[in-house]
Amino acid sequence: MKTSSEAARMRQRGDMRITYDAKANAAYVYLSDNQPIVTREITGVVLIDQDADANVVGIEILGVLRMPTVEDITGCRCDRAATPAPEEAGNAD
Repeated sequence: MKTSSEAARMRQRGDMRITYDAKANAAYVYLSDNQPIVTREITGVVLIDQDADANVVGIEILGVLRMPTVEDITGCRCDRAATPAPEEAGNAD
């Protein structure tokens, strides 16, 4: 466990802290010690906490034991047919 002086040095360096809750199967990335005021759902598995100045102070990722897809994280559906496979990309004639 970090002492308060170690945690203060970590924050001064701009380091982040990550925790995992096994019961909830969720990870939390602490970006700041500022008090979160609002939580916004970005996608079904990603939530962000913001402080009073709308700065992101933390990111929660749900269901981390299952490999998330790009769509899970970004909320954007990727059209794989529009992107050629690597072996096809080099064979453009």
